[in-house]
Amino acid sequence: FASPRAVSHGAGKAAVIQFTKTVATWCATQGLSISCNAVLPGTIETPMYDAFDAEQRAANARGVPVRRAGQPREVAEAIAFLASDRASYVTGVALPVDGGLSAANPMRTSD
Repeated sequence: FASPRAVSHGAGKAAVIQFTKTVATWCATQGLSISCNAVLPGTIETPMYDAFDAEQRAANARGVPVRRAGQPREVAEAIAFLASDRASYVTGVALPVDGGLSAANPMRTSD
């Protein structure tokens, strides 16, 4: 979702999504059996997340539809799927791994 305080972050994500689609389409039209997909992680419990205090973490979790931060293994599993033969017909996809955040209404208030 868009945020006036994160213009460069939003522009960067949009560029990654468009680049993914462009490379995927180009590879397919050239007859290359190369898939190009992107994974868009949401709030994930990484060392960067450790910098937040308990109150910030709780507020962050309330803003995510599944009400928690993701785990690094959940992102890794999405990447492993996209890199596997099971995803051989998947290309040009930007897959959010964000607990439903990208599907939610950013204007909703947390419960």
